[in-house]
Amino acid sequence: MFIDEQTRTVQKHILDVLKDHTGMDGGELHSSEVERFRMNPQGAELSNFFYCRELKLRSWYKTSCQPTAEQKQALWDEILQRCGAEAIAPPDDFGPATDVSSLVRYLSLNAHCSKVGV
Repeated sequence: MFIDEQTRTVQKHILDVLKDHTGMDGGELHSSEVERFRMNPQGAELSNFFYCRELKLRSWYKTSCQPTAEQKQALWDEILQRCGAEAIAPPDDFGPATDVSSLVRYLSLNAHCSKVGV
């Protein structure tokens, strides 16, 4: 299976933003997989790509009430900026249970795909 460069780049941007906002790479359990993908998204094995893709935002936060509304807005704004996407509203269900895969798909469907990930 081939995963295109744009998809890998968008996923890396999301993981980088999460690291910047929380100081973690998906918590102790997931950190080695997330860090490995972030360091080499284009060369990452499919198993590593899909592992990171399925992680939920709650993996990066210490309490179940996070991310707060303010944290979500800051996170979303920076994701858009890093991906080079125009201003679009976050997904309706954007919160602790949102997985990385959903964010990648949402950006691909709602942003100008030619700009995302550039």
